[in-house]
Amino acid sequence: MQTFRTKAITWTVRSGRLIHETSPLKIVAALVEAPDGTVLKDTGHRRLVRKSFVDDCGHTQHVAWKEYRYERGWAELPLLVRASHARREWRLMNTLLDRGVAVPTPIALGERWQGGMVRLSIMIMEWIPDSLSLHEFADGYRRGARAFASPAAHRRFLEELGAFIASIHAAGFRHRDLHAGNILVQLKPAPRFSLIDLHRASMTTCHNDAARIRALAQLNIFFSTWARRSDGLRFLAAYRRALASTWSLRELATAVGEATARLLTELIRRRERRCLEANDEFAPLPRIFGKGFYRRDAGGEILEVLANPDAFYDRPQVELVKNSRSTRLARGAIELQRGPASVYLKRYNSRHLLDRLKNLLRPARALRAWRHAQALRLRQIATPLPIAALACGRGPRRGVSYLITEEIAGGEGIDRYVLKTLAGPPSPALLRRKRAFLEQVALFVRTLHQRGILHHDFKAANLLVLEPPGQPPRFILIDLDRVSFRQRLSRRQRQRNLAKINTSFLDRRLVSTTDRWRFLSAYLRYEPGGRQTRKVWWRALQRASTSKLKKSRQTFS
Repeated sequence: MQTFRTKAITWTVRSGRLIHETSPLKIVAALVEAPDGTVLKDTGHRRLVRKSFVDDCGHTQHVAWKEYRYERGWAELPLLVRASHARREWRLMNTLLDRGVAVPTPIALGERWQGGMVRLSIMIMEWIPDSLSLHEFADGYRRGARAFASPAAHRRFLEELGAFIASIHAAGFRHRDLHAGNILVQLKPAPRFSLIDLHRASMTTCHNDAARIRALAQLNIFFSTWARRSDGLRFLAAYRRALASTWSLRELATAVGEATARLLTELIRRRERRCLEANDEFAPLPRIFGKGFYRRDAGGEILEVLANPDAFYDRPQVELVKNSRSTRLARGAIELQRGPASVYLKRYNSRHLLDRLKNLLRPARALRAWRHAQALRLRQIATPLPIAALACGRGPRRGVSYLITEEIAGGEGIDRYVLKTLAGPPSPALLRRKRAFLEQVALFVRTLHQRGILHHDFKAANLLVLEPPGQPPRFILIDLDRVSFRQRLSRRQRQRNLAKINTSFLDRRLVSTTDRWRFLSAYLRYEPGGRQTRKVWWRALQRASTSKLKKSRQTFS
């Protein structure tokens, strides 16, 4: 290893190695003087830039310049006992390169020391041309990109990926963040894979089955976004052959499936908290506003609206949709970063002292709806895009909170949809359409319950339907401050949800008893017990519906 110093940064390069027939010393000297290139990622403490240099043959080459910044405070304490992120990545890349594992060629390591601590560490590595991450590959595949010339090429891709993951496990390498974004692939002329982002990885001589299964589960999430189940099994079969595993394919697939379910739960819970933190996607509002957050990509006049939300209701062309003691809802247009957009502004009022006391122990209603919206979107449940949330803690608006969401154009509650679209003189075509629609609603409700989602105000008006031309209806959940997430819903909770939506349709001429039975049958289609189970649920649903109507002094007509 050779070391040298430039601009207060100490650089380390591997001796006797040429990159594109050029000395690493010359490459580093050129990159230090070069202006910033294309910024690919910037999270504040970590920055990835693509820079260029001219090699000794006169050709322009690209490199990845990766910076880790350390601010004073608690974040720098781990550096007292371990190496910087860039140094750990440098060591691992050189070790893996010596063991024949495909990684970008490391060029140089740079560190700037101040006061006996590392304040900046830089890792420079070769840019792999014509490559993309597996995450980008899956996105393109879902959008219809032609990735494989033939079914044989598709199979070869899966088998090569399985063999590659087996090779890194056989080398004693453990990547704690082995998701699809940290594996690069070159598709032509043949699939070739490379590992990146190694600062959280380590080398170990005892790579146990639990760590391997967790790594395979992370990749299984990647397969679930674009591939068929048979593709995942083909990948596992190739992995098992390359590693000479004693596990059968059935045992391996079962273990990976169970680990994937646990990992998805952990991932969603971790990611849903991101909306309450400062990161590259969300930002906290200035303290003078109160407590709140907004989407960074919103931009435009969002901060101007949140500075005085009540003034929005007095704007021309703003339509007041609802005004009650508890909430005030209006629809209007505001200018966002991407252009004008139609949004809803919802004000949650603090009706009495008990509400204020409860809010001392829980987030305000707007902040609860803000977080629940992010959690639902992570669980693949459609809901209006939340743009900002604000809770006022002082002044005349103390106890009041605001939520801004994007309007779903063309969406309407299923109660209005049924009255508008499925009412009329009976005919075979209308009957078939009503049956198909009620079955789709039942399957959507079942999906919510299977994913542990419980809406405590699950009336028909809070479930929007959107019917694109030539496509099946899409359902959007709204009014989210009373949503909760459970590991598993009890039968009583599910029945109360069904009773709530059942009592949204009081007119038996519009939704007949037979329609309600078919809805319940579709919901319970995969429940054990058959017709006898449906009868038990039917009687429980009738009792719960009657109890709800009695409290509200209503009846079925």
